Amino acid sequence: MAAKIGCQARLWLRETQDLGSILPTIGRDLGAAGYEGLEIGYAYVNDPKDIAAYRRAVDGNGLKTAGIHVGGAWHDAAVAREKALPQARAAADFAGAVGAEYLVVSTGRKQDGQLTQAEISVQVAHLTELCAYTADKGVMPLLHNHQHEFADGARVFRGIMSGIDADSLGLCLDINWAMWAGADGVAVLKEHYSRLRMVHVRDTVNDVVCVEVLGEGDVELDEIFSVLRARDYPHWVLYEWSACDPTTDRPTAEIARLNQEFLRHSLS
Repeated sequence: MAAKIGCQARLWLRETQDLGSILPTIGRDLGAAGYEGLEIGYAYVNDPKDIAAYRRAVDGNGLKTAGIHVGGAWHDAAVAREKALPQARAAADFAGAVGAEYLVVSTGRKQDGQLTQAEISVQVAHLTELCAYTADKGVMPLLHNHQHEFADGARVFRGIMSGIDADSLGLCLDINWAMWAGADGVAVLKEHYSRLRMVHVRDTVNDVVCVEVLGEGDVELDEIFSVLRARDYPHWVLYEWSACDPTTDRPTAEIARLNQEFLRHSLS
C-alpha cells in the first residue's frame, strides 16, 4: 500500500497569517496538485462551528483531513489545566466533526532549561488525559516533536513514548527537527516505526537556510524515504514549510505542486 501524500497548510503563511480565510484556495490548490490530504493548525480555523464551510473547502476538493494540529505547555500544571487541555479538547471535537484522521499534538518547550523528570511526568499525565478524551471522538492523537524533545539524548521524547501506551498515542515524526537536535533520523524512524502514523519533511541547506522545494537543499531525504519504501509504509507523509522568508518568487500553488511531485516520485 502506497504512502498517503499530504501538505501542511502553513505553506500559505508565505502569503497571509489568516489561513482560515483562504482555506478554499488552499483546498483547491492542493486538490489540483494531486495531494490526498492536508493538516492545519486548529488556531488557524476561523470558525470551528462552521463544519460545513470547512468540509466544502477540504472534502469538496477531494482531500482528507490528515490531522488537526494543536500545541500546549503540557509540562506546566497550571497552563495545561487552564489552556492546553481545554484547547486540545476543542481541537479534538473539531477533528472528530470534520472527519480528521489524527489530532497532532505538539509540546511546548521550557524557556529556562530542560524539563525535570517531575515535569516530564506532569506532561505525560496531561497527555494521557487528552488521549482518554480523544478515544471517544474516533480521533487518534499523535505526538509531534520539535527539536527540544530530542535534546539531551531525547530524554523528553523517550519519556513520553515510554510513559503512554502506543495504542493511545501514535507518532508524527518531524524528522528534520529530530536531526537538527543531533538524532540519527533513520535510526529514530526504524526504532519507532510501529508507532508511526505521520512524517513531516522539509529541506534546507546546511541545516539553516530554508528552501521551499524538497530536493533543492542538502538533506539526505532518500535515506528516509528508502526506509518507508522498504516497509511499504501506508500512512501519511506531509511536506511542511518552515517559517522563513520565501526563497523563490514562485507562486505558492506551484511550490505545493512541485513538492507533491517530489514526494510521489520518492515514495513510489
